[in-house]
Amino acid sequence: MAVSDTVAPAPGGWWKIEITNVGKTAADFHAWIERDDAGSGNTTLQSKFAAADCSRHCTLGSLATGEQTISVGAYNTATQEVCFYSASGPTRNKRTKPDVCAPAEEDAAGQGILSLAGSGNHPTRMNGTSAAAPHVAGLVALIFQKAGGKWPTAGEVLKLVKNGAAAGSKKLKANSRW
Repeated sequence: MAVSDTVAPAPGGWWKIEITNVGKTAADFHAWIERDDAGSGNTTLQSKFAAADCSRHCTLGSLATGEQTISVGAYNTATQEVCFYSASGPTRNKRTKPDVCAPAEEDAAGQGILSLAGSGNHPTRMNGTSAAAPHVAGLVALIFQKAGGKWPTAGEVLKLVKNGAAAGSKKLKANSRW
């Protein structure tokens, strides 16, 4: 029997958790809610913290915090800003995340990047980190292709991606057309 078969989902609604530090030393408290697409009933609702209880500057999910994970943020090429929904760090051990940002929107209204939709091959707009991550996945594939069988380590790939993004960012800033 799987664990998911033995634990009933928590009922919907507002939950309040109070934490008290009984020690003499101040302590930081970090909490997160993993993505829950299941929702309740026919309605899919993402669990979230009340706005007053959270920080937009520390919104990473657990998968994005890995030591060798390449965390990809969503970027708007028109406004040259990180998209409001894109998660950010730092991690609990103070590493900066995301590691790199990639295009996820290309107009000031945030309507996404043009992509093919399904089997009909009709262009549609898609946004989010789901639109940004394939840019970086393609770059990683090119790194492995260029390696020609002498595979770089995960750390080397991460360094190449981050250094390439930093160099590209400097070139964009220096180019007056951008």
